[in-house]
Amino acid sequence: MGDQYQTQGLITVVIGGMGSYVGAFVGAIILGMARAFGDYFALKYSLSTAVAEASTVIIMIIVLLARPQGLFGKKE
Repeated sequence: MGDQYQTQGLITVVIGGMGSYVGAFVGAIILGMARAFGDYFALKYSLSTAVAEASTVIIMIIVLLARPQGLFGKKE
């Protein structure tokens, strides 16, 4: 129960960067916008709701490929 919320929380922290409150906030905004656009396009083009869920994972992968420490994470 609640595994979807835990997954979204993990993706938010990974996008923003571990240990950064500002990064978690920005990651949450990015994740929410991606999910909203995914839902919009899924409804508009009568696609599956899995498109919205996949859009968040795709954004996480792009961020990790560009900056492995996250957007606001510190390099160790």
